[in-house]
Amino acid sequence: MIRDSRIANDLTAAWPSLPYIALGVWLAWAYLAYSGSMWLSDVETNGANIAGFYIASTVSFAIAMLAAPLKTPFIERLLQSDACALGAGLSASLGCVMVILAGSYYLAVSDLFYPGACLTGVATSFLGLRCARLYAGLVPRKAILYTALSHVVIACVYFVAMGAPQWQPVAGGPSLMGIIALVGLPVVTALLACLPAMVPGKDHAVTTDRKDVPPVFWKMVVAIFVFALVENSVRANIVYVMPPEVTQDTNAVLMIVRIAMAAVLAFMAMLERKIDFGRIYSFVMVAAVVFVAFVPVFGPLNVGWGMSVSAVSVVFEFVIWCILAFVAFQKRISSIVVFGFGYGSFMLGSALGWMGSIYVIPLIAGPSSQFAVYLVLALTVLGCVFVLFSERDFDRLFSPEGDQESLERLFDIEPFHGVDAKKSPFCAIIERACEKYELTSRESDVLRYLAMGYSADAVSEKLGISWNTVRTHSRNIYTKMGVHSRQELIEAVDCMRRESESRRS
Repeated sequence: MIRDSRIANDLTAAWPSLPYIALGVWLAWAYLAYSGSMWLSDVETNGANIAGFYIASTVSFAIAMLAAPLKTPFIERLLQSDACALGAGLSASLGCVMVILAGSYYLAVSDLFYPGACLTGVATSFLGLRCARLYAGLVPRKAILYTALSHVVIACVYFVAMGAPQWQPVAGGPSLMGIIALVGLPVVTALLACLPAMVPGKDHAVTTDRKDVPPVFWKMVVAIFVFALVENSVRANIVYVMPPEVTQDTNAVLMIVRIAMAAVLAFMAMLERKIDFGRIYSFVMVAAVVFVAFVPVFGPLNVGWGMSVSAVSVVFEFVIWCILAFVAFQKRISSIVVFGFGYGSFMLGSALGWMGSIYVIPLIAGPSSQFAVYLVLALTVLGCVFVLFSERDFDRLFSPEGDQESLERLFDIEPFHGVDAKKSPFCAIIERACEKYELTSRESDVLRYLAMGYSADAVSEKLGISWNTVRTHSRNIYTKMGVHSRQELIEAVDCMRRESESRRS
């Protein structure tokens, strides 16, 4: 497995946030793919093919995400496999190749286009769940910081890909660098997501039972769906009609907005005060109401006003990803359940918003009656923020149950420490042993449980790795520490503890 290799452990030891950047690379691929920048030919006059690709890919993505919680144990086993992650990355790349080959200057076989788009959606949904699994183990401040870092990565990758040399293997077709970016980014995402997470995550068991999900969570899922549907109804109308160049220019501006937003939220996460995500959620929803309600005034095809609606969506997407990570961390619910339904509803709403804007609204409302349509959409969002899922519901969602920590308490945890900011003497001894004997991150995890008297089977279950992997790490630990059994290891750790206590006294 990649996460058990020495190179992978050395990489994450030097750069602990590296696995979490997988989120940024995945979303960078999504924005490049859904803008058409990397695969369109010069014969395009509007965004019809962009719309077709977006709808097919996001519908497939949403269906896969929403179906995943129905088979949580099976999906969890797949997510633990690096081979499955790499397979998903390669499958997404294959889908991209199919889309490119369907172009006018290549095979011009339209039968490849939609299967390829659907394949990208299903494959990247697995990568999305893999990223979600990482973020669900982070304390809130660190989740915000790494999400902000990922959004900066989105913008950087986007601008590098767009600014790369435009040499075309076939005149009139997509550029070579565009093809490489489109095909290569899913594989890079998979590789990053397979790296071992060096930062402390949750050490408690998570539930996979949907009955343990707070009822108010489902209200939030509906609110997410409605927002995504309304926002994308506005954006799709512009993308579908305007030339692809307009879409690309709009995305460039939104990337600058994304960097500014990430910087602000990262700065807020570094402050000692608690971040009121309930207030941010309400503000974003109200802003969406205002912008959508005024769409008929400025015109459905007004690029500037449509860009404002999309900018609100950028902030909303950031906030929702963080909120879902908070829910999974605090409630100890499987990330497959939380993100499967939460982010799946966001993508489903996005796809249906595009379909409604392109195919439904023109049939039921002429230019003179579109004001009423957008007013209804705006009022629907308003109903979500004040009736369906309000700030009070947000507070109820994070009210602690049993031995759960409150969200306020979780925000008190320093972003670069684990859940237990003050290390216990045992943890300090384990860390000293790891430094003394130069153990890798995974070996330190195994050592911790071996020193507590756990068997190889118990360690395998605790860490979610195979029995053979535990045995391999155990042998390496024994060799480095100069012991021959678990009992000798426990005695060696106990000896280090006594030496530490004697020095303090």
